[in-house]
Amino acid sequence: IILAIMPEVNHGEGRKLRALKKGVARIAFRAEEENDFNLGLQILPVGIDYSNYINFRNSLFVNFGKTFTLSEFETIYKENPPKAFLLFNEKLKNELSQLMIDIQNDEYYDTYYKLSKLYNARMREKLGFRKNNIKNRFFAGKNIISLLDTISTNKPETLIWLKDKVDRLYEGLNRFNIRSWVIERKRYSYILLFFESLLQIIFLPIHIYGLVTNYIPYKIPVWATRKIKDKQFVSSVKYVILLVIFVIFYLIEYFIFSFFTDSLWLQNIFLLSLPLAGYFTIENWILFKKLRAKWIYNFAMSRKNKKMVELIDLRKEIIRKLDSTEHE
Repeated sequence: IILAIMPEVNHGEGRKLRALKKGVARIAFRAEEENDFNLGLQILPVGIDYSNYINFRNSLFVNFGKTFTLSEFETIYKENPPKAFLLFNEKLKNELSQLMIDIQNDEYYDTYYKLSKLYNARMREKLGFRKNNIKNRFFAGKNIISLLDTISTNKPETLIWLKDKVDRLYEGLNRFNIRSWVIERKRYSYILLFFESLLQIIFLPIHIYGLVTNYIPYKIPVWATRKIKDKQFVSSVKYVILLVIFVIFYLIEYFIFSFFTDSLWLQNIFLLSLPLAGYFTIENWILFKKLRAKWIYNFAMSRKNKKMVELIDLRKEIIRKLDSTEHE
């Protein structure tokens, strides 16, 4: 029998492990007690990481740890159950913390989180990770959090300095409406930018077709979840609504289209094209936003925009500081 339990028994924003409740310990010890501690119950800690927990089409990394049994707590439990619960939770907490991005510094949480993204490529390079996938980004992020914890303990003034620089950097990025990855290069090739722009124009009819046929069912869950205060419920509510709305909407569009042609072949092609066009439009929109950011950056650099140059220098300064701190 496999039983999956969320030991925090609550949810909240932020990549951090919250206090564990005693529910897991009570269930586990009760099961072993009823079997004279011969059940051999296995506890498997599991951590998760994600690129975005609200929007769909994002990545999820499930990180499995090593199993452990209750044998090491048996004697303590028979003498003092509450103490056994406490020790069990402490062990489980330590195991889970190693399997997830666990930012416990509340005061500098935003700084930790932003640096885990900003310094991630550099850390992957140092760790010898060639692929830019969610697994490698996770382990690089873990190393960055560990580095920042060391800085917080040994050189708190450096963390204050980093916070100031990071805040200024992201304020500037927000003014230009671009992300930090955009300024990692000196400039983007105009030939490639023109080619990508040409592709956007060529595929614009497909983009518009996907937008028209999918916009309303795509937006209904967005409108429906705007007033939900607890963001952790947003993705679940969206998912349920999408399952229903898209099926209904596609059937309506299919029946409308069937009035204009009796060809069953064309009708089926149209029905199949609806989700494919919708998928294309979403992916193409992401590419368009990235292309737009690159053009903004190139134009700013061609004009030697002082604000953009300052952002580039800020980013380099932060990277150098972390590099030097790591080697101290």
